[in-house]
Amino acid sequence: MPGARGAPRKGKSAIPKPARGSGLPIADQLHLEAEQPWMPEFDFNPHGGSGSVGWQAEGLGSSSNDYPSAQAGPSAKYLHQRSYTGPARTTTTRAVRQTVLPTTPYSTLRTPAVPTAGQALGVVAAGHEMLSNTEASPPPIHNTVSLTKETVVEMVQVAKVKVAQIIFTKYAMAYSKRQRKQLIDKVIEDSVLNQFGPNVKFQTFITNIHHEQVQNALSAKRGKIIEFAQEGVCNVFQLFPPQGHPTPPEPYRTARINHFTLGMDPLLFMHDVYFDENNNIIIRTKFQNRFIMANIIRFIWYWGHESNLGPSPLTTIKYVLAVAGAATSCALCKQGKGVLELDPFGGQIHYEKFKQITSAFHNLTPAEKVDFERYLQYMLDIGPSQKRSDRASMSSTSDSE
Repeated sequence: MPGARGAPRKGKSAIPKPARGSGLPIADQLHLEAEQPWMPEFDFNPHGGSGSVGWQAEGLGSSSNDYPSAQAGPSAKYLHQRSYTGPARTTTTRAVRQTVLPTTPYSTLRTPAVPTAGQALGVVAAGHEMLSNTEASPPPIHNTVSLTKETVVEMVQVAKVKVAQIIFTKYAMAYSKRQRKQLIDKVIEDSVLNQFGPNVKFQTFITNIHHEQVQNALSAKRGKIIEFAQEGVCNVFQLFPPQGHPTPPEPYRTARINHFTLGMDPLLFMHDVYFDENNNIIIRTKFQNRFIMANIIRFIWYWGHESNLGPSPLTTIKYVLAVAGAATSCALCKQGKGVLELDPFGGQIHYEKFKQITSAFHNLTPAEKVDFERYLQYMLDIGPSQKRSDRASMSSTSDSE
């Protein structure tokens, strides 16, 4: 009837309203102030079964055994903060609930946040701090120095002393002009860097005159080794025939030298040997000739070059041993000629002999290598006994240059 509660709207047919709590569909039920949803505890199918949904209102006298308690669902206060116009389980209601519930973290796309200007500065500052902590040292700063004529002369004089370090390397007998030039340049440049610092820059000042001065100093230092060898080979290798021997001195000397240098072992002259009663040469130990050892000790300690042994003396002393062996071979070859000549020590023939000796070191058996290392250490132990005083060593070094 008109004016009554639930009057039909204009244009629509009147639909009788069911009684409250009747268990019928709730699409057209009134939403009272104290309404709250409930579900029966039996025969409920969310996809449409025989169960029904009803409404329980406060003060209607419904038994507590027929309905679940108010704690089973949302409170009445919460329900009436929102307006429901349809069934409790509709698409609209589920959409609203999805917006309220938190999203699943595994399906959420994490979009990086764009930092503000202040935050960006903070990130950059933090990045610089991390880089400064991880970097070992700042990049070197190169200083440019101007070398005066006096400084150049001083650096060349230093290089003439330092050039002896080449004899302690595998380039000790380098003979090509190009390689020797590179070695001399390196020695002179290192003299400048040692004087002014490792990061300095300077204009190239090395001339051919400087090359010649330093190269002559290197030849003079190697000349100490060849000079010692030439003075002693005749006595050590017994190149003179015994008294009353029928063979003339020259053929006897030549045959003797060929036996040492052109026999089954071309490096026989470097071994520790002795002669038996039949004048045969017997090897005691390889590469332990005491005459060559004396030459090495004299060059390193008597002439004041022990600083060039470096942190690995067992390695560097092998190169000096090879140079002394090449010098001994050179002295023997000169004695083997009919007419004695003074060939310069440092040519290709001597370089090839140097390489042959260093290669033979690597071809020793394991037992021979152990014995050879002991021999090198023995030289390092007894060598300092031939060291002169600092003043005498310095004066002799300057005189030899």
